[in-house]
Amino acid sequence: MPMYHDYPCWMKKLKTTYPGLLQAPYYNIDSCLRYCVSLDNCLVVDFDHKADPPCFVQSTAASVNLDSLTSHPSRVNFMLDRNCLEPNLVPYSVELCWARRENYHYKGLKNLPYNSLISCLNYCASITSCFMVDYDPKASPPCFVWEDQEQFNPQNFENQDSTDNFLLDRKCLSYFNYSELYSSELCWIVNEKTYYPGLSQANYATEDLCLNHCDNTPACNVADFIPSDNPPCWVQTSASAVDMNNLKEKASATNYILDKTCE
Repeated sequence: MPMYHDYPCWMKKLKTTYPGLLQAPYYNIDSCLRYCVSLDNCLVVDFDHKADPPCFVQSTAASVNLDSLTSHPSRVNFMLDRNCLEPNLVPYSVELCWARRENYHYKGLKNLPYNSLISCLNYCASITSCFMVDYDPKASPPCFVWEDQEQFNPQNFENQDSTDNFLLDRKCLSYFNYSELYSSELCWIVNEKTYYPGLSQANYATEDLCLNHCDNTPACNVADFIPSDNPPCWVQTSASAVDMNNLKEKASATNYILDKTCE
């Protein structure tokens, strides 16, 4: 079976569509295909970049008839070979609870000090009233969230080349023990390609162990993880106040600043 190199379990056909598919609220190919994999009966996906949302999936059990494929100017069709999937694959993840719109933003969201997409999304998910995030890598910090906003107004959406907009489906989120999985991560401000001078090396080989050590050390509010160092973990030992102006650039480093008042 011909296969698309980025999605080895899928057969891809350009400018092709399959009848009877159901539109689903996923805005990129990855999440659309993973959503199909999560459905027991899904073997077919159409992705239409001109549709809103662009994801169409098979929703009822039925054999696939290749003769039913027809041409379509803006659609890409994907056929799934489930025998190709890894054993015990659990494809349905929290990421699927977010509908992503590329090059799009909502005016008036609150800028917050989270420097990675994951921490930005996790922060929003931890706030009951939050359902929207903008992420703009060209901004500093790049994270914008719905927090104490006025009434939602769809006219506040605008095209913006550098920004992706994310909408949260909280019903989807209810299937995951989200707060238990991610609450501790929300207590860290992540600064990529940055380090904090004056930290002490600690004998922890993984990022999780390094951050847990800092979290459990009363004097530690800052950690660096530098994979090129041995060991790669650096932590604060002085309990002095953290000065963000002390941060320095380093391509191989990731800096973490801990808010110990965070629950």
